Amino acid sequence: MRARHVIPLILLTGLAFASRAGEIAEPAARGDPARTPRFVADPARPADAPTAEALDVVSAEDGPGAGVTLASKAVSASRVAYGPNDARVALPVINLATARQRAGDTVGAVRDYQAAITALESAGGPRDPRLFEAWYGMGYAQLKAGQYDAAGAALETALQLHRINRGLYSVEQLDVLHAVAMAQRARGDVEKADETQVRRMSVAERVHGLGTPALAAVYASGGRWFRNVGRPYEALRLNALAIQIYEAQSKDDPRLIDPLIQAALAGNERRRDPDEPPLVGVPSPGVALARAERLTDTRTDGTPAARAADLIRVGDALLVMNRRDSALKVYAKATALLASVGARPPFDEPAFIHFLPPRPEPLQGPPGHALAEFSVDAAGKPRDVRIVEQQPTGMPASVTHALVSALKQSRLRPRVVDGQAIETTGVRYRLPVRGGSGP
Repeated sequence: MRARHVIPLILLTGLAFASRAGEIAEPAARGDPARTPRFVADPARPADAPTAEALDVVSAEDGPGAGVTLASKAVSASRVAYGPNDARVALPVINLATARQRAGDTVGAVRDYQAAITALESAGGPRDPRLFEAWYGMGYAQLKAGQYDAAGAALETALQLHRINRGLYSVEQLDVLHAVAMAQRARGDVEKADETQVRRMSVAERVHGLGTPALAAVYASGGRWFRNVGRPYEALRLNALAIQIYEAQSKDDPRLIDPLIQAALAGNERRRDPDEPPLVGVPSPGVALARAERLTDTRTDGTPAARAADLIRVGDALLVMNRRDSALKVYAKATALLASVGARPPFDEPAFIHFLPPRPEPLQGPPGHALAEFSVDAAGKPRDVRIVEQQPTGMPASVTHALVSALKQSRLRPRVVDGQAIETTGVRYRLPVRGGSGP
């Protein structure tokens, strides 16, 4: 069965037409995202100003815009209490920058982070510990904006500040090292990025201690990183370590689900190199997925939606391993779980399971993009990939060739209708390409 995505039509005959899918996004997480900047506690907060906890609650419950409004009130209260140029206004300005960032105002966030940095450096010097969150927030905003060189510099400054004020090893450094690695990889420093992730594992071993669940979580995070950058042996090794730690707690520990799925995917992708040392105690991909599915079925914690999400990940892994019938059975279980809470399963449109988009060099001039169109067959494999639009028209051929190649090597979850996977045509993906003067 084939489904062509077309512009929605008025249903005069009672027949159901498929609506045209928009451009699909990259996988939700190519590894773990960087830690979102936090609202910081303000010891000089005036009595009528909101707390950091209040900013968190309002931003989460009433929306990012409400968070910006409340953070602006905190800045105003501090300016009235201390004067507009007092360094005690800097922390409320950092919180305003964070609120703006959560609301998608990157330009405003960078401006406010810079204002806070200037004020704090003037009052306490470049090593003032209060600068840490400002520099981290600045780097995070620039990373999101595609300003990778500036992001890397800001994040490195945050890292050095933390080491000066808190020592060489601290839990907070794990967040910064991960963000630094993301900036390095985004700007093409592949080896440096992987080295930074290895350093992150080393710091985690020091601050968490060997054999602890907290360390297992970092190992699993590292495993996701290395699988998503095409190093399945390292991914398999790290996930195996996480599995061993969690198993020491309990053979039925639900935290085993993630590293089991990741180990299955890495094991499926690995091509044995005779120079690599053997890995002991690593389950085969099929055994790992069967165990992850059983743990999901029997777990008593977590919401139905969370359990359904784990089942979908198991199904996705089965699909990647070319076990489509087994994947559809797992998707059906996830659909039933979501239906029990009135939620719709994510099977209406194709979605990337595994995709490593190219990261081309910036263009000479303003930013551009390349738009590809392709079909997704019932097994989730892209077919007939072609470039249908490029801006500017003189886009380097290396960019479009790299995009076509990456899409051909990707894998997607197909549309699923009434328990059956169907082919979809007219699927599109847009690759943004940075300009030489900005994001």
